[in-house]
Amino acid sequence: MPFCQRMPRSLDGIAAGGVYKGLLREVILRMKQRGHMPLTQAIAHLFACRLRETVSRWKPTLVVPVPMHWLRRWVRGVNNPDILAQALGSALGVPVKDRLVVRYRHTQLQADLSPRARKANVQGAFRIRQIQPVHGARVVLVDDVLTTGATCGELAKLLKQAGASAVWAVVLARTQVRSKPF
Repeated sequence: MPFCQRMPRSLDGIAAGGVYKGLLREVILRMKQRGHMPLTQAIAHLFACRLRETVSRWKPTLVVPVPMHWLRRWVRGVNNPDILAQALGSALGVPVKDRLVVRYRHTQLQADLSPRARKANVQGAFRIRQIQPVHGARVVLVDDVLTTGATCGELAKLLKQAGASAVWAVVLARTQVRSKPF
């Protein structure tokens, strides 16, 4: 599995609830399956409690979940970043804009791709529906897993082009970052 070597330049920071391995990995994979809403809601509450203090230091003005294409959402039945974002927004007292960004192009699953292919896969896949709430906003993007940062990086670039002053990624889990060789 590829590891995030560095943060995409378009992101101002990243916060993660844990490392994508062991039990947390198993829980996240189960959350992606239809019929696990109680588990997802419980994990979302723990996620928000764990990251509230860190994220509040950034003084965000909007929380935005990473959108899922309608077809994948129909198959899965839910977009977990929506639930995570609602819990985090509620804990912070910050509005959640779950329809601000749309994934208008159906992309391949990122897990099946190399780091370079991941970036190409999401390039141009998103659009902002309303520019107005983005101008000057301090945005927190919420996703379940961050591996290479390609998806959050692409969304951050798009949001900044629309006028966001800062964009951070907050994820339930992040792959371990390998240290650079000596």
